[in-house]
Amino acid sequence: KLDDGRQYDLHLKGSGATRFSRGGDGFCALGPAVREFIMSQAMVGLGVPTTECLTVVTTGHHVYRQGEVPGAVVCRVAKSHIRIGTLQYLATQQNKDELWSLLNLLGEQ
Repeated sequence: KLDDGRQYDLHLKGSGATRFSRGGDGFCALGPAVREFIMSQAMVGLGVPTTECLTVVTTGHHVYRQGEVPGAVVCRVAKSHIRIGTLQYLATQQNKDELWSLLNLLGEQ
């Protein structure tokens, strides 16, 4: 939260596996990270409200896709990273408590 009251969410992509990694390793290759940065800046330039890619940092490690490629971490910033898919995910997990908590949080924003 900033001094003027604005609040932003930060999100790291490529920092490792989470429950949202869909069975993958959670790491990010440099090429897709750079493409995400370029497209994010284009969307911002066009005035499209979206998640913005704040930075791309190389990790010094390799990730394994169709071969060994340099790894990277993307830092995204947005007013909220909650998407309809977030609600859908909780609904499919039949986790009513977390779903209601999230809906209440959205109501407060």
